[in-house]
Amino acid sequence: MAHHTQSGTTFSRAFTRQTSQRKAYVGTDLEHAHELSALKVKIAKTALQLPPALVINNDLDATLYRFLRARSYNVDRAYAMLEKCLQWRQRVGADTVLEQPYDTRLAALIRSCRTSSYIGYDHKHHPIFVERIGKLDGRRMEREGVADEDLLAYHLREMEFMGQVVLAEASAAAGHTVDRTVTMMDAHGLSLAQLTGFSQRIFRLLAGMDSDNYPECCDAIYVVNAGTTFTAIWRLLSPFVDKGTRDKIRVTSGGKHSQQVLFDAFGAELVPNFLHGQLDYEAVRQQWLNKMDAAIGERQKHPKGPQPPIVLQVDANGQHPQQQQQQQVQSARSSFTGASHWQHRPSIAAG
Repeated sequence: MAHHTQSGTTFSRAFTRQTSQRKAYVGTDLEHAHELSALKVKIAKTALQLPPALVINNDLDATLYRFLRARSYNVDRAYAMLEKCLQWRQRVGADTVLEQPYDTRLAALIRSCRTSSYIGYDHKHHPIFVERIGKLDGRRMEREGVADEDLLAYHLREMEFMGQVVLAEASAAAGHTVDRTVTMMDAHGLSLAQLTGFSQRIFRLLAGMDSDNYPECCDAIYVVNAGTTFTAIWRLLSPFVDKGTRDKIRVTSGGKHSQQVLFDAFGAELVPNFLHGQLDYEAVRQQWLNKMDAAIGERQKHPKGPQPPIVLQVDANGQHPQQQQQQQVQSARSSFTGASHWQHRPSIAAG
């Protein structure tokens, strides 16, 4: 038991040092206003069009800063990342995925095997997401025929729900753009037996989707009840997580210290009851799942289709890019309508 605690404490200290060294995002971004302008000029000169669904809270600068931050403010690398992301969004139909029909039975199965959820907002209006990795039942998903494409398609809806609904509402409540979430990750019950080939593959695929296409949307991750098993698994899987996310993780081994860390960060009223807080997790989780289903249902009843893209134009000297949004919806459709190979799977799309 002493070894368990020592391992978790050592791991916690390492990640805490990394977290404490991070500068405030806003201040760091402002130091790179020149790079933001250069990225905008490059976007304008190459006529790259941006779908509004990508831009959280209609804040283009914040969105472009996320791509710059993910590539250490290197303009060419940030542009390449953005261009690849847009190609991916077109290929999988990300912009309108919340309007598309999907297999609710399959969604219910995934949710029962992965009991995760949003639970509210912290004092900075960041949405709080709870991930119970010790409860993940990858074996059941694999046994009942959940394919890689099924999980990717469900996760795509989760991420677009995050950007188009959860972060949009958080921004409205805060009065400024909120484009990052915080996560509580409970490792209680985690075992090496859960690390099947299926689970490892899915972790790599989902981590790749997030880091490549939803960069810098994580503000902090608090891992609690992390013992030697978590340490061993994390060493194996961490190379598939981008460095920016790894640097935001704080790990504690459990007990009163973990409880106090969460209470200090969120308050007892926002800590789930299974982590000795006051929040009725299962009740709140169901409310959030209902919220996601309602948002999808509303978009399916009243689909808007692809929206006119955001375009940037430069002046006669090729500088000072200005944002415009095309008014011709048909032009937007021709630029961004891409049938997702996931949506065409019978297990994902109804009819």
